[in-house]
Amino acid sequence: GYGNTEKRKDTEGEADVKLNFSSKEGAGGIVLGFRFLPGNLYVQLKELTLPTLDTLPKETTDQFLNKWWEIPIPEDSPLFKEATEEQKQLFEKLRTISLFQNIEKVGEDTVKGMASRKYRADLNREAVLEFLEEASKTTGDKAISEEERKAYLEGLKQIDFSGNMWISKDDGILQKISGTIRGNPKEGGSLSVDFDATFWDYGKKISFEKPEGASPFNPALLLGLFGNL
Repeated sequence: GYGNTEKRKDTEGEADVKLNFSSKEGAGGIVLGFRFLPGNLYVQLKELTLPTLDTLPKETTDQFLNKWWEIPIPEDSPLFKEATEEQKQLFEKLRTISLFQNIEKVGEDTVKGMASRKYRADLNREAVLEFLEEASKTTGDKAISEEERKAYLEGLKQIDFSGNMWISKDDGILQKISGTIRGNPKEGGSLSVDFDATFWDYGKKISFEKPEGASPFNPALLLGLFGNL
């Protein structure tokens, strides 16, 4: 994805999000496109793969696939407000905390024409918990008790993360990150999510336009889709 974030109220951006999943009925996936312009969020269902998709009438899926939907964002939304001092501190914490561990270089690569070093890493569960504790304080909630901390850490142990990061050789910025997050609860089924994100043109001014033919989003339309799955 890419975008502009110089001013909170003028934030613009675009991104694709792909999620893969599996269950006892079979495997599936979804690809969503997002475009954010001041005042509106635009969403597009680009791909949908489900074990039961073949059972749906074609006209049902055609009205959703590759169509842009417009969702108004109120002016008093947090997206348009300047970050508070507490939020700025939390952002700084996220920027400096070591969320990954066991980082090792696995090779060299090229991302968007730029020389890059590729690394693999594991999730640092203690660091994630530390950030959650800090976030709890920032939002004004009560401090996490020792019992809650142990419970959260136990829950994090049921989440596995393995991934790769690509860092620019020239300026050390993050160019790409990909990996898999797996949930392995003690009870119930498992879930895995694959992700892949590439970042480029940092600081470059980019213009975005309202998607042509975008329609107002009506949540009731989803009943027609998921009601037939």
